[in-house]
Formats: sequence, C-alpha cells, structure tokens
Amino acid sequence: MRVNIYKLRRQAADWVIDEKHPVAVVTVKDGQGSFHFYDKSWEKYLRELFTEPASAFRGGGKTPDGAYFDAFVTYPAWTREAIELIVSDKLRGCTLGGKIIEDEANATKSSERGQKLMRAKSAATLLLLGVAILSLPLCLVPIILWGGAAVPWMVADFTVANHSGETVYITPVTVSPVAVLQQYSIGQLRALRQADIRLPAGKSIRIAYDAESGRPGAIAVRNEAGEYRQLALNRGVRTYLSEPEIIYTLGSFDTLLPIDQWVLHAVQQATPFNFDLKYWGSMLIGTIAGGIPVGLFGVWFRRVRRQREDHNPR
Repeated sequence: MRVNIYKLRRQAADWVIDEKHPVAVVTVKDGQGSFHFYDKSWEKYLRELFTEPASAFRGGGKTPDGAYFDAFVTYPAWTREAIELIVSDKLRGCTLGGKIIEDEANATKSSERGQKLMRAKSAATLLLLGVAILSLPLCLVPIILWGGAAVPWMVADFTVANHSGETVYITPVTVSPVAVLQQYSIGQLRALRQADIRLPAGKSIRIAYDAESGRPGAIAVRNEAGEYRQLALNRGVRTYLSEPEIIYTLGSFDTLLPIDQWVLHAVQQATPFNFDLKYWGSMLIGTIAGGIPVGLFGVWFRRVRRQREDHNPR
C-alpha cells in the first residue's frame, strides 16, 4: 500500500488535492513504512504522524453519576485503520491531502474476494430459486383445504322459520352421540356459531351440517326470558340440494313441546362458539404453507434485482 501526499489548494468553498505539488510518498509493507520526501519541510511532522499510534474521538457517554465522558480509539502505527484515519483527518488539519494506492497484489486479492463473493451470492440466489420451485406444491394445500370446504359434499340441511312474533335462540342437537350439531357456514367450512343462534321474529335460517355425522334429533328453543322449549325434527332433513327445501316453522313459543332433559343437558354443556383448535389450526397452517412459495419467489426476485443493480450501478 502506498500513500501519496500532496498540498491542498482552495477551490470554491472547499479544499482539494493539488497534484502539482507533491509532498511525500509513504510506502507500507509488512507492517513497516518508508518515506520519500519531495518537500523536506514536512519530513519531521510526517514521520512523527505515521510512526506513532493514531487516536481519534469516537463519541462518549454518561456515567451513572450523571458525569459526561469522552471516548477515544487508538490504532497502532502502520495499520490500515491508522493510515486511513491519518489520510481522512490528520493531514487535512495541516492543509495536506493524501491518496491511498493499493498494491497490485492487494488489488488482485480484493478483486478475487469480490468475485468469490459474487459467485457465492449467485449460487445462493440459484439455490433459493430451486427451493421456491420445489415448494410450489405447497400452493395446493390451501386450495385443497378451502376448496374442499367450499364444495357442498355430503351436506344435509334444513331451514327454521320464526313465526312466533318474538326473538328466540335455537340450538340443533344430535341424537347419537348427544351433542350440539356440528354446523357448516359455507359448503363444508365449519361455522363459528354453534349454539344459541339468534333468530329474530319473521326471519329464517338454514342449518347445514355433515350428513354422515350425528343425526339431528331436536332443536332447543330459548326465549328472551331464558325459558326452554323443544322443536321436534319429525320431517327429516334434505340431503341433496336438488330436493325440495324442508322448513320447520316456529309458532307461538308456548305451543312448543317441553324440552327433554337430554336435549337441555347437551345445550347447557355446549359453548356458543366452535373452538375446534385442531380444525382451525390446520386451516391456518395450511394457508400459511400455501404462502411460502410466494414469499420465496418474492425474496428471489429482490435478490436478482439487487444483483443487477450491483452489476449495473447508475
């Protein structure tokens, strides 16, 4: 490494290196330095500057007692850090400027390291592309999960209409096993609301469920006062969408059948919402898995664009 030192000259509002007035050349090799002076008047100063450790202010802080302190860093003589500090700061304080010239061998090594780094980056980008391509089948996971849930396969349903003149809350209950009916909201997608479904006066609601699961046996009906009655499902259900819709009508609340104990027990043991963590967890994980290829291709695209910018800087 070589440092060419020149005088500075005034240009506009700044000081620039005046290559017509060289001062000295400092050569650094194997941790040692040698000097060649063009202007002997600077010999003593430059020898002291380069042969002694170089120190610089690097911030500070505050002690727990509230006192402020300064922090300095010191670099041994003839190290790259010391020379770079001298060139960037110390020389300019004396209206001198310097240029660091790398040896051809060092420049070659630096170039080789840069090429190796670029090859490593290219290999990593290519590997990322391969992983992204191999992960493409993961895109099918949410399609299978949500697509399958949207297709009404083996879904049975019936409709409940409220003609009672008051708002009621209904809960379909299965016969065997005795439990609240596992309902669907769209196709075969699980419904969040499972019990105490609000049904205002004059409104109707479609109850859909898995036709192969427990057969519905009754509907528990609760009024605003918290009283329970029961509506028997004695007309069956619709198992094919092509069949006529089956509607159960709620007349006056007082005319409904007294609720059976097994129906009441199932309703009281149930929670209003479906918190099937296994089901919703699998839906969430499947959806995230489907986004992995998209994320990988996004990262790959950004790496390619950044490498192109590095190859073709503006």
